[in-house]
Amino acid sequence: MKHGHSDSNFVLRGARWVIYASVLTAAFFVTMGIAYTWVVQTGRAELQKRSRTIDTGSEAELLEDLRQETKGLFNELDQRAVHEKRATPSTMFTDWLQKDFNSKLSDLRRRIQDAPLSGDSLSTLLVATDGISAWAKRPADDQLRANVSDAIMAAEDAVDQRIGALRAGLAR
Repeated sequence: MKHGHSDSNFVLRGARWVIYASVLTAAFFVTMGIAYTWVVQTGRAELQKRSRTIDTGSEAELLEDLRQETKGLFNELDQRAVHEKRATPSTMFTDWLQKDFNSKLSDLRRRIQDAPLSGDSLSTLLVATDGISAWAKRPADDQLRANVSDAIMAAEDAVDQRIGALRAGLAR
């Protein structure tokens, strides 16, 4: 009888070891699955980040183009606004704003926001375009025009500094 009892203990111990080994194996595979998923997701995120970055020459060229277009829209609005020194803009001016100018300004803002860059130069360009948009609604406001002019100069300075750093190899 004693011998039969020890056989049953042996079987129970063996079953425990099998269960223990199964749990460890399952835990191992779950951990490996989680680690694999994390590595894949991290790799994809890094690839997406790298695909959005551009080389320094292209970045300088893009910043220069965005700066020139921002300044060009300011100058275009400035030329038209000279004739709008009354409280209510003329119909011709508002038609031009709605049909031509606002779409150009919206397109520029979208390209600035979608640019694969970051930093002060882009944010100052966005501030300048916001100012242009506000001034377009009140072209007779000389103080607003002066504020927008200052914002344009600040954006130009920020872009010039970034381009200078890129060309000197100091920018990241």
